[in-house]
Amino acid sequence: MKRGEEVFFFTIIDLFAQIMFFGLLLFVVQRAKDRKDLPAGISNISVLSDSLTRLAAEAKANAGVLDSLRTLGGLPKVGKLADSAAKLAALVREQYGYPPCDGKEQYIATAIVTDESIEFTEMSRVLEKLLRVDLGRDPVTVQRLKPGEFKTVFSPLTEKFPDCRYFVRLKRRNSLESPVLVFHSVFRSELQRRALR
Repeated sequence: MKRGEEVFFFTIIDLFAQIMFFGLLLFVVQRAKDRKDLPAGISNISVLSDSLTRLAAEAKANAGVLDSLRTLGGLPKVGKLADSAAKLAALVREQYGYPPCDGKEQYIATAIVTDESIEFTEMSRVLEKLLRVDLGRDPVTVQRLKPGEFKTVFSPLTEKFPDCRYFVRLKRRNSLESPVLVFHSVFRSELQRRALR
C-alpha cells in the first residue's frame, strides 16, 4: 500500500468512528429522554451556582465564629460552658412551667446556697409538714445539707408531686452552678421567675 492510500484509509476509518460515536451519543440521549433520566441542564447549573454562593457566604461567617472560639479558649472549653448553660436553661424551662403545689405562689422557706451546702432558714409550717409527713425527716436534721445529700433527701418530693413545685426564696452565695442546679431540681425560686421575663 502506498503512503497516500494509508492516509486515505485512516481518514475513512476515522470518519466511520466519528459517525459511530455520534450515532451512539444520539441513541443514549434518546433513551434517556424516553426514560426521563436526562438531567434538566442549565437550570440545575444555576441552582448549583446559587448553592455554592450560599456555602461560600456561610464559610466566611463560620470563619468569624472559629476566631471567636479560639479567643474563648477553644472548642472543649466552650462546649463545657454550652452544656452547663443548656442544662440550666432546660431546668429553668421545666421548673417554670410547673404550677405551685399549694395553689398559690408563696415561699415555704428561704435557702442559702453556697458552693459547699444548701441551708434552710425561715422554714414555714408547710415545709416542716412536708419533711415530717411526706419525707419522714426531722426538720432540724436537714436544715443544712451538702448538695448531694440535698438531692437525696428532697428528690422524693418530685416523685410525690410530679406536676407541681414548691417555692423557696433563694439567696446565692456561691460561685459554682451545680448547687443551684441541685436546688432547682426540686424547688422553684424567685430567681427563676425573674430570669424568664
